[in-house]
Amino acid sequence: MTLRDKLSISPARFFYGFIVLYFLFMLDFAARLGITSAFPSMKSELGFSDTTIGFAGSIVLAGMTVFVLPFSFIADKTSKKRSLNVMSVIWGGGCCICGAASSAFTLLFGRFLVGAGNASYAPVSVAMLTSWVNRPYWGTIIGFYNSAMSLGLALGTSIVGVLVHKFGWRAAFYGVGLLTLIFAVCSLSVSDAKTNKPKNEENSVRLSEAFSFTLKNKTLLL
Repeated sequence: MTLRDKLSISPARFFYGFIVLYFLFMLDFAARLGITSAFPSMKSELGFSDTTIGFAGSIVLAGMTVFVLPFSFIADKTSKKRSLNVMSVIWGGGCCICGAASSAFTLLFGRFLVGAGNASYAPVSVAMLTSWVNRPYWGTIIGFYNSAMSLGLALGTSIVGVLVHKFGWRAAFYGVGLLTLIFAVCSLSVSDAKTNKPKNEENSVRLSEAFSFTLKNKTLLL
């Protein structure tokens, strides 16, 4: 069996799309967690309290919590590619805002945007990948794709540390943010997720119904 037989798109478009999504997934974790190695330098220069720095770390989770359901819903009902592009622009822009921060409010706002952008990136990107690959090979491709999480955290922490040492903490935030925005532009050229849904099944669930279903799920809420 050839590689073409394992894919629902051409090999060239698959490899391009995989590379773009993989690097964005790495930047997702670099922006979310790896960048925290710049916090001590930022705290020292701007005189932020331990509480502010703590909030700068945890408010990312708040952004993810607020936007995970809306972004997932929109991605399912519209275009996964466009949703993924918007999410990466949001967290890349959030990193750049953090790089320009001179007050606690600006920092926390930027970090909240990072969380909002990160919210549904993983499930949406995995849905795109599995639509490009035939079902028997999903485990292999998802397993390899998930290595981006560890690499993004490890490399992000190390590279951010070097940038902080050489150029200052602002350069670290700008570096992660601008690199994310570059790959966000590249994501405009990837293939959108393939779907086999009949047209009469699309858009059959309203956002209010999705929220209602979620709020009734006690296990999820806990």
